[in-house]
Amino acid sequence: LRLLHQEEGNTAYNLRLAFSISPTMSQKAIREYTGKRLLTECFNRKYPGTYKFSNIALITPKTDIEKLPETHKFLKDEKLVAKPDQLVKRRGKLGLVKLNASWEEAKAWINQRRNNEFKAGNVSDVLDHFLVESFVPHAQEEEYYVCIQSIRKGDKIMFCHEGGVDVGDVDAKASVLEVAIGDTPSTEEVTKALLGKVAAERKAALAEFICRLFDFYAEYHFAYLEINPVVMMKDGNGYRIAPLDMAAKLDETARYECYKIWGDVDFPSPF
Repeated sequence: LRLLHQEEGNTAYNLRLAFSISPTMSQKAIREYTGKRLLTECFNRKYPGTYKFSNIALITPKTDIEKLPETHKFLKDEKLVAKPDQLVKRRGKLGLVKLNASWEEAKAWINQRRNNEFKAGNVSDVLDHFLVESFVPHAQEEEYYVCIQSIRKGDKIMFCHEGGVDVGDVDAKASVLEVAIGDTPSTEEVTKALLGKVAAERKAALAEFICRLFDFYAEYHFAYLEINPVVMMKDGNGYRIAPLDMAAKLDETARYECYKIWGDVDFPSPF
């Protein structure tokens, strides 16, 4: 397979084929900020002007929070969401999400928690990385769940027409489309297999987004990519689609092949 890749060129298909069945595949979780940065960079490059994703900023232990608006102008111009970015699960239920906040409110909320220990269940750690992003007003019925993950035979796409913090048992509720190694799903396949409970006028744009999301997942060598919720809101004559909460893992064995498109990626320890 590696010889095939060398002889036929540096294509996303060959890379995916070589690594998706590699016995040495190493799935490593990344920060939500990293996943959203990669998604935004990819979609801006491939579909310029089509998607309006949230502005994002990452606060690390080295960040001077008072100077952050100098490089991220949106912080003082928009309502914001703030949350720890350390692979903490169920942040909303743990009270670790600040919604619809001004910069001053978000900053105060972060400072109250920054560098302090937080306990979730039997695990505790110091909160020192925070994601701040644009707040996206929407209705609950505009929330969906989508997840793409690697399986032995290729990948599978899971979709639920009801997303959000109370999505429940997605394994029981979600529609599933399996994609063989080297294949790419069509919008027709996605619509038929996944979008049966979605309003007819929304299906075309949502199917196109899911197909493009799969292309992104494959090109960037993700092993797991969950967006819950992804929201789809009426915007003029069309729709605006935006990922609100993301959990993702990369195939770390592809680092050498992907370093140019990944950029600076770290793999934090699970909380």
